[in-house]
Amino acid sequence: MININNRLKTIGDLVDSHSFVLDVGCDHGLLEIYLLKKKINIVGSDNKQGPLDNARKNYKKNKVKGELRLGDGLDTLKDEDTVIISGMGGLNIINILRKDIRKTKSVNTYILSPNNYIEYVRKYLVRLGYYIDNEKLVKDKYIYNVIVFKKGRKYYKKKEYYFGPILLKNKDKLFYEYYQRELDSSLIIKKLLPKNQYFRRYLINKKIKKLSKELKKEV
Repeated sequence: MININNRLKTIGDLVDSHSFVLDVGCDHGLLEIYLLKKKINIVGSDNKQGPLDNARKNYKKNKVKGELRLGDGLDTLKDEDTVIISGMGGLNIINILRKDIRKTKSVNTYILSPNNYIEYVRKYLVRLGYYIDNEKLVKDKYIYNVIVFKKGRKYYKKKEYYFGPILLKNKDKLFYEYYQRELDSSLIIKKLLPKNQYFRRYLINKKIKKLSKELKKEV
């Protein structure tokens, strides 16, 4: 089996075996190779030729055959029922999904791993008519969120959008490590903010209170 990092392996292991997958932004094609070796149908796509050429070389090296498509975001989507987007900012992911709402809503499952603005991604997918079927925190050099959205509707509280409903329920070791870092960085920002930045101080204080309460820390 190909050697891939924890983040890609976690994403790959969350894919249903019967899925037909499109990976948007396939880079070197390592996730594709991992899934193709597991006999899962996956198409790699990218908006640049260079990554596709690298993926093609890696396919040959690992003796797998799979389709690669050149195109921007969901422009490359055909009959796939599952879409993976990882390794980019949350707002970029939202912009990709926003481009063609009808095409976006034709997908049954999204597996997303945004680098930031994770709360925004959760809210946007729920507004589109998806619910959070699964989510995990995975550690490589940093700790990343991986979220599985499926078609359907569920109601979430504000703090579930922020922390993640499943992560909040399970609260494993990585949960505390991830959100402790968030708390620590927020405390540093608070110290550096000028006194006259009233609204920003209000927002950072609100965030610190929310994180402290969930981590059961006194600040």
